[in-house]
Amino acid sequence: MPHSKRQDPRSPLHLLKLFALYAVLFTTLAAFAMLVTQVSLEGDHIVFVSLVLLLASIAAVVVTARHASAGRWDSTDDMAERLAGGKR
Repeated sequence: MPHSKRQDPRSPLHLLKLFALYAVLFTTLAAFAMLVTQVSLEGDHIVFVSLVLLLASIAAVVVTARHASAGRWDSTDDMAERLAGGKR
């Protein structure tokens, strides 16, 4: 099924929305992991927190690229559009 211009899975705006969705997901997972392991934001842990956030960003970039290379519209794309206030 051909995609309309609004549903182009490889458009730059849509890729930005996908990245935002994955960044929120991975940052939330990292925050939960830090909560479970009781890592605080005080003292020397700021380096650890920065590293975790950097790794979450890298993971979001990798997953966004893999998702975009598939070129299919699926439920993840719908979630990204809804997160950014787009398609309903």
